[in-house]
Amino acid sequence: MFETDLVFESKDLSIFQIPDLKTRLNTLQNYFFPRLDRLITESLELIQEIYQIEPYEKLTILRSPSHRKHSENNRDQPYVLIGIGGKRKNQPLEVINKAGKPYNHHIGRLYYMMESDGSLGIFLHLLTHLEPSLNTKVLSIWKNLLVENFQTLNNIFTLNHIYHSYSHEFINFSEVLYQDWFGWSEALQFHSPIYYLPVSFETSLFSLQIAFAALYPLLDASIDIEKGKEHQLESLLDSYINWYRNGGASHWYQKKSKAQPDELNEAIQLPELDSYQFIRTGLWWEILARDNWTCCSCGRSVKQHGITLHVDHILPRSKGGDDTKQNLQTLCMKCNIGKSNRDSTDLRA
Repeated sequence: MFETDLVFESKDLSIFQIPDLKTRLNTLQNYFFPRLDRLITESLELIQEIYQIEPYEKLTILRSPSHRKHSENNRDQPYVLIGIGGKRKNQPLEVINKAGKPYNHHIGRLYYMMESDGSLGIFLHLLTHLEPSLNTKVLSIWKNLLVENFQTLNNIFTLNHIYHSYSHEFINFSEVLYQDWFGWSEALQFHSPIYYLPVSFETSLFSLQIAFAALYPLLDASIDIEKGKEHQLESLLDSYINWYRNGGASHWYQKKSKAQPDELNEAIQLPELDSYQFIRTGLWWEILARDNWTCCSCGRSVKQHGITLHVDHILPRSKGGDDTKQNLQTLCMKCNIGKSNRDSTDLRA
């Protein structure tokens, strides 16, 4: 079951400040991406619930940056993203690249992106980098499809505060359908509201998951259109409307917020604990890596449980404890909140 200790904290932003690129990427892979994996897994569970489909049959998980330990060309970038796109197949698609050849990978993608300034949002790209003159058939299909379903899309997107990339008012999207620039690299991009760290399920991840599911029908249609198959956009939109009208969003919140009172409080409070103020950033991540990204008390790990970890002083500073590695241990948020500053127990054994 989803636990409400899925949290992204302000402290997480310091990962982007780690000077050594490989160390930074390793920290992202071991500490950041397991929580993003939980976020995308829950989003796909919601998609399955709303649309009664098996999303993994046609989707693949997208992650960036990718990190290969022995690569000499790991790329530096001020963001991380995780999302979904169509599974790659060997057969060519109906969309044509600028060289005049069919794509062999899907261009539509839907993803969560977090930037180094602490902003988190959802983005949908449908016709990225397509040359209009080479893709008149696909663009015509999309234009007719969006005109026919504009009102339904507009209603769904208004509910979720989803905007078109050229405007902060989705209603202006109607103008896109009749402009010459329809089909340019950014002509079919949509995004959710932006939230800033710290975030939890209750504060914003709930709304983002609902918006992610609301955008899914367009991605699903994109995958089918690129394959030259009949799309299911209308039926998927109907499923979303019916789910929403029947209280689906409220039921999802209640389902995923079911936690013990102490767990619920820890997610809402997002405490900036005492150790944040004293332990230098580099040492913080070094301790988490030393303890294998695992809570020394309960044994839960970031990789298996997608939890948030803290660095704890074994002997509190108020009792003369210092910031040496021997006096520091890794605890999950729940165990750290439950451990009083009066408690000097070394939990690493």
